[in-house]
Amino acid sequence: MANTESLAEVTDVVQILRQWEEEHSSSTYDPIPVLQRLADIIELETENYMKMDPDPFDERHPSRTDPECNFGHILKVLFRKDNFMTKLINDYLRDTYWTRAGITGRDVRKLNIAACRLMLDILPGLETSAVFQPDMEGLIHRLFSWAEKSIEPLQSYSTGLLAAAMEVQDIATGFRDQNAKMVPLMLQRLHKLQQKAHEDRQQKMHEDHQKNIRPFAHFGQDKNSVDYIDKDISEKRKIREKWQKNGIMKNQDSPSSDDNDSMHNFNDMPAIKRKKSNSGCETPVKNNELYPKIMSPPLSIPKTVNNHVNLQVTPSKQSSLQSTRILNVPVSARCNLQKLSSLSQNSNIHLTLLEGNSNSSWAEMESYVIGNVQMYPPTLATRQMLILRYLTPMGEYQEFLGHVFEHNALDLILKYINVRETKDSRLAFEALKYLASLLCHKKFSIEFLNVGGLQRLLDVPRPSVAATGVSICLYYLAYCEDAMERVCLLPKHIISDLVTYALWLLERSHDSGRCHATMFFGFSFPFKVILEEFDAQDGLRKLFNVISTLPILNIEEEPTINDDEECASRQIVRHVAVALKRYMEAHLHLKAEQLQRAENVRVERDTWQPSLPPYKACKFSSEEVQAKVEILQELMSVRAVWPPVEELYRLGGITLLLQIIAFAREWNYSGRRQLNTLDNANADGTVTLKPHNLKNTYERIPPWRLKNHV
Repeated sequence: MANTESLAEVTDVVQILRQWEEEHSSSTYDPIPVLQRLADIIELETENYMKMDPDPFDERHPSRTDPECNFGHILKVLFRKDNFMTKLINDYLRDTYWTRAGITGRDVRKLNIAACRLMLDILPGLETSAVFQPDMEGLIHRLFSWAEKSIEPLQSYSTGLLAAAMEVQDIATGFRDQNAKMVPLMLQRLHKLQQKAHEDRQQKMHEDHQKNIRPFAHFGQDKNSVDYIDKDISEKRKIREKWQKNGIMKNQDSPSSDDNDSMHNFNDMPAIKRKKSNSGCETPVKNNELYPKIMSPPLSIPKTVNNHVNLQVTPSKQSSLQSTRILNVPVSARCNLQKLSSLSQNSNIHLTLLEGNSNSSWAEMESYVIGNVQMYPPTLATRQMLILRYLTPMGEYQEFLGHVFEHNALDLILKYINVRETKDSRLAFEALKYLASLLCHKKFSIEFLNVGGLQRLLDVPRPSVAATGVSICLYYLAYCEDAMERVCLLPKHIISDLVTYALWLLERSHDSGRCHATMFFGFSFPFKVILEEFDAQDGLRKLFNVISTLPILNIEEEPTINDDEECASRQIVRHVAVALKRYMEAHLHLKAEQLQRAENVRVERDTWQPSLPPYKACKFSSEEVQAKVEILQELMSVRAVWPPVEELYRLGGITLLLQIIAFAREWNYSGRRQLNTLDNANADGTVTLKPHNLKNTYERIPPWRLKNHV
């Protein structure tokens, strides 16, 4: 019969499952060794898969993200075993399993722990709505009970499974009373775990300092977290100065050379300066006194691979965002990287954290950039992540908002997203997802801005998984008009940093990050402050580049991409088209207002025309847009240069938009609505084009693309 020792060397999942099929029908069969061994194998492959830095919002089965990855292959093998999966969900998760089997005196919690652990491991390949159904009340009630008062790690594992179950809206609403009790409990638990994690970090730093393993390690440490080191160095400096004053030479009785070296190293540290960039091309991570620059691993610059994206224009609970991006990882973790294909050629990894030489190894930097989730035994970070996953779907419900304020969830989140303090990008990402769900509420968004939350968001290092989490927060923030008005009233350097960060996401983030950034700009273009800063940082070119290299817009040859990539490309095109439409509408409003004011002065008309404050959004109906176009046609000289249109034309944007209109008729989704969006985007962009330029633009589109479409 299978036991832990006999399975320890077995790495073939098929062999393990075959052994289970042969033995599980026995009345005395113990499934724990099989469950534990399967979990060990899957967790190892999960770690390798995560090192490839897939899009953290990608909810597809891993085998679709990368068909050659072992993680996806193992999940497919496992899910084909219907008997095993049924037994796992319906039997091994019961707290009465042994008594029902006629066995007394055995602790069923060990079995429940192994079953919950394996269930958590395979969630990336499961359709949660198929596993957790409203009629499974018994299982859901057990998970609530375990999450509330069971032992570890069963408490944490059941919390993670509850998080998956609450993604199903019918279940979340059906267990409203239990959630009302659980949300404040989880927030209280988070405060305790966060405090414990902080104390552990301080203790570890103190021990490392005492061991003096790396004399130069303090160059990469937070100033906040090395106060005790500063005091120690300060005392040594005072002693040194006293000896120098008394004429004692260095070669006499004095501190050791190591101590002097460390003091010199500390004194020679350059002052931390805030770096700004008006160019979005190579934007360094901002530094300030609280967050010194993260040291970077001496690795070659990796390539970016992007995949499927599927987002809606308005925030949704169930966004399906797909992508895979590759970082340079150890050889053992490179899971057939060469076989992945790319959708975009302009999404190179940002160099800030990955260039130059450093005393930091990749093992140290990995937690900053990718992070990991240790499922067994669950670490403090893992326990906090699982709680945050549960709280995220709860964050969107107005009825639980009172608990958020009462238990100071915002303070928790702001501490989690300080990656330079926690050194855990994955934990920060989970906190950012929770933050995004709370930003749906205007009251919370305003409070977030009042405590300087936006500045803390912009301090999240790039590139990292956490930076992709920032993108969805910016999107939800832009969706709230009142919040954006307050953003526009912030100091200019913060606005500049915000646009810089969003443009970096637009160019170099995962596909989901680029989509979120595109929609952020789409909602924020009506605000003059954001629009002007976007133009100042060459934003139009960067927005245009998001779609300019997509294979589906290649006019030279038919694209050879799979369905996922094609669907992702179409979604990206749609988001960019909407953003360009709003960009041109905003400029149209400003230009029409300028011309109207000049005309009033010319004819000495006394009509006073109030201008919209720069922090207010300009919003129009289609009729108002048409009226603005007519004002331009009437008052604007044919030879006049209008920078937004000239720049779009110079980039080839008019040609590309006309191509999209031609191609969109072949795309059988969103129908007339999709085409209208693209038509409107073109109408704004071509309003001042000369007829011969428009003719030349059409002539550049191959006839085989235009036939039957114009």
